[in-house]
Amino acid sequence: MTEYKYVGYIGCYTLPHQADPFGPIGGFPYDDSKVGSGIRAIGVSTDGTMHYLSPNPVAKIGEDVLPNPSYLAVVGGSGNASSKQLCVVTEMDKKNANVVAFAIDNKDPTKLSPIGDALATEGAFPCHITILDTAADTGSVRKKLVAVCNYGRDEDSSGFSTYLLGEDGLSLAHSIPSGSGQGSLGDISRQLGSHTHSSATCPQVPGELFVADLGTDSIVQFALDHAGVANEIGRLAIPRGSGPRSLVFQGSNSSKLGHVAVVSLEMTAQILLVLRRAHDGCLEAVGSPLSILPDDWPPAEANEDDDAVDVKKFNQGRWASDVVWSKNGKYIFASARLHNSVAIFEFDHDLLELRFVDRVSTGGTTPRCLTVSPKGEFLLIAHQHSHDVSSFRIDETNGTLTFIDKLEAPLASCVKLL
Repeated sequence: MTEYKYVGYIGCYTLPHQADPFGPIGGFPYDDSKVGSGIRAIGVSTDGTMHYLSPNPVAKIGEDVLPNPSYLAVVGGSGNASSKQLCVVTEMDKKNANVVAFAIDNKDPTKLSPIGDALATEGAFPCHITILDTAADTGSVRKKLVAVCNYGRDEDSSGFSTYLLGEDGLSLAHSIPSGSGQGSLGDISRQLGSHTHSSATCPQVPGELFVADLGTDSIVQFALDHAGVANEIGRLAIPRGSGPRSLVFQGSNSSKLGHVAVVSLEMTAQILLVLRRAHDGCLEAVGSPLSILPDDWPPAEANEDDDAVDVKKFNQGRWASDVVWSKNGKYIFASARLHNSVAIFEFDHDLLELRFVDRVSTGGTTPRCLTVSPKGEFLLIAHQHSHDVSSFRIDETNGTLTFIDKLEAPLASCVKLL
């Protein structure tokens, strides 16, 4: 495996027509003759080209492939150090939704061994994992914690759960099964109740977790004790009907005013800067949301001479997905489904402002997940409905992207690199 600069994993839906909010109007059209085979191991060469390391799925419980492994998280960081794990959620109904940890063989990343048992996520349709440390105990020891967001289907199946990760696997620490409250009703088809979509940790503030709740249009701030029990300590209201989806803090940099994060707003196809204030630890929105779509989107009318989808019937062509920071913290990449593009913004650290840089095609359909390589030179994009993963080179001097390669991956949902 040493011929690759990076190794990683792609999680693929094993069932068709998943994670589609447009189901009531027939769903987004795509080639549903293909389904994913679970989790696949990949290698990324020094030039950014991608290759499968094995012809078969690599994460199994016994002989069974994990169903709908929609989100993956690596524990242990990059490099050649031992003791890396891969945590996985199965995006299924409440009866079948699980989280499981695998040990990654240090010499052969295609060998994943389950650590302990798969545990229920205590909700339905889990779609995100965050790895963080607990608050320190009396001996100044911090434990590794796994936070799982359950998007849910109703008020009894949303929310999030935390798990302690030890040598014997995962153990449930705390669960908030009812989510974060009644929905904002900005869109009654999607916001009747809580839908926790992702969570994030601020690198400079261990022991806190920030949860993006699409259903309540809010970011909820929790303090976690040394046992992994979460207590709400704050809440930031996001513009009604916008649907906060993906939340991520900037890496090691911070402003004198506090720590900066960006959140994608799925339903309005925008991004918004958020500040955890230095003086009191509370959250505040910075400026106004910025669109990630061009001004002339959606097109006035579909071209009847081709097979183009009339995107206007899908929430007026607005369906944002993931957002990530560049490794140096200077740029933000935000993906838009339906338009199938990545918008690039430059971050002004002093003014806490964003400047639009460029917008590029992702090279596929329905970009769901973005990941930046550990050293910051590549951006990988998982496309759910064109069944592939694309790689791009990042120019860290100006944030621009250059297409490199594409790898077939039916119903790709998530891609992560070690």
